Amino acid sequence: MGTAELGQGKSQQEAEVEEGDGITKYACLYNGVNGLYLYVVPEKEQSVPSMVTQTKKQCVKPPTMLPGIGDAAWYCEVEGDFMSTVVYKRGHGQIRFALVYLIGETRSDVYKTMAERLAERL
Repeated sequence: MGTAELGQGKSQQEAEVEEGDGITKYACLYNGVNGLYLYVVPEKEQSVPSMVTQTKKQCVKPPTMLPGIGDAAWYCEVEGDFMSTVVYKRGHGQIRFALVYLIGETRSDVYKTMAERLAERL
């Protein structure tokens, strides 16, 4: 994930699965807020374009798009010096999207690799 701090004697934990408003939320946290967040939404209730518009609002600067990965993918800086990598993918009547939050920036190829791997697994 581009940083040696993750998994080096600091807290790692899988969060409780949350369900509500038709959305299932999964999370695996590394050292606090750093972590992987996965959301599963029935496609009939939402659309990728509307969800993408909402999620991009978290970016404090324009996102760097990652074309050809899932239905939509990008990375951007969000509040609190965090970087977010986001991937959306439709399948089986669901929209699945994953967000990875890391503190601070890393190389652009790391974000692309994370997005590709997330898209493969969504």
